[in-house]
Amino acid sequence: MGRKSKKSIANKLAKMSDEERAKYIQKKADAEEEIKRRREQLIATFVKNKLKREEGYGRLNLAKINQHWHQLLRMQKCKHMKEEVGHLKKWIGRVYILKEKTINNLIDELKEAETQLQNSFQTHAIRINKLIDQHNEYMKKMHSQYEKDREELIETLLNENRNVMEKFLESRKFLKCIIYGNDEKLERNMKENTEKHVKNLTSIVANVCMPTYR
Repeated sequence: MGRKSKKSIANKLAKMSDEERAKYIQKKADAEEEIKRRREQLIATFVKNKLKREEGYGRLNLAKINQHWHQLLRMQKCKHMKEEVGHLKKWIGRVYILKEKTINNLIDELKEAETQLQNSFQTHAIRINKLIDQHNEYMKKMHSQYEKDREELIETLLNENRNVMEKFLESRKFLKCIIYGNDEKLERNMKENTEKHVKNLTSIVANVCMPTYR
């Protein structure tokens, strides 16, 4: 069929004049050029659309790759964290056992210390009670001795007071006697001095009143 079209075109060209042949060839060239341009445009559009689709597929694949990569990272991180948690769990278990053992030892020591403290407290309380009893007994003796000494002192003071009062009465009586004697003596002396003074005065008066003879 291609050969027949070529032959028909050749026969057609042979029947044309040079001017018609030139126009036909030009028209055919323009048609071929238009077809080529459209073909290139279609190819460019196809390639552009294909590139867009490929770009979309690329972004989608990149998103899938990133998602898968993040999943792998999360899985790796989870695995790593799980291992760390396992090690940490073992370490915490050992620390817990050690702490529990330490706490139990401290509880035992505390119980022993509490028992010793109770024993020491009981011993101390017994000693304190003995000291209190001894002190009370000593205070009773001291109180009894104090009462006895107080009574003896009161009796001694009363006796001394009586003796002092008796001496005071005797001294007052003696002083009264002395005062009475001194008063009597003073009165006699005054009387004698008065009589003597009167005699002297009378003698003086008599001498003054006596006439003088020449």
